[in-house]
Amino acid sequence: MAILDLHRLHVLREVGRTGSLTSAAAALSFTTSAVSQQIAKLEQEMGVLLVERHPRGGGIDRSRARPPALRRRDRQDS
Repeated sequence: MAILDLHRLHVLREVGRTGSLTSAAAALSFTTSAVSQQIAKLEQEMGVLLVERHPRGGGIDRSRARPPALRRRDRQDS
């Protein structure tokens, strides 16, 4: 597994804390586009979609925020 960029993880944490790309960008003094690009790179590194994107912004995709092994366990429990 590749080493993840801590800066990108910090950006992701801020998206989760604030609830949106736009709010995270404001809190970090970044543009929304810069936050989106950092998240996209992190998603590419991890091979998983982390943020739901829609016309009015985006936020953490709670269903995919859990590690794959836990998601599999959740499906088995249902």
